[in-house]
Amino acid sequence: MRLSLPTLISVIVSLVHIVNAQQDVLLHSRSHANRPITLSSADISTRELIAELSDRLERRPEWYQCRFCRKIFATTEEADRSGCTSKAPGSTGEHRLQHHVSN
Repeated sequence: MRLSLPTLISVIVSLVHIVNAQQDVLLHSRSHANRPITLSSADISTRELIAELSDRLERRPEWYQCRFCRKIFATTEEADRSGCTSKAPGSTGEHRLQHHVSN
């Protein structure tokens, strides 16, 4: 295997740029990590934070999808009202539902 001088130089220059970029990122992140966090108890309480997170989790849309026929249903009752039309092995005519929640 032969390695030409221009190829070797371009590889070395590329490696130097990668190392310098990585150093810049590390130095920048360290400067942010050293700053103290100043959040007074008057800004937000733990109860308020938990309540807000709980509300957001409850508002996330959710749905169910049959693993065999891939139909999507809003509720399990909706899936129970229709039969699975899949001809896949192991399909018994009933939906095999998988629960999904969007992020």
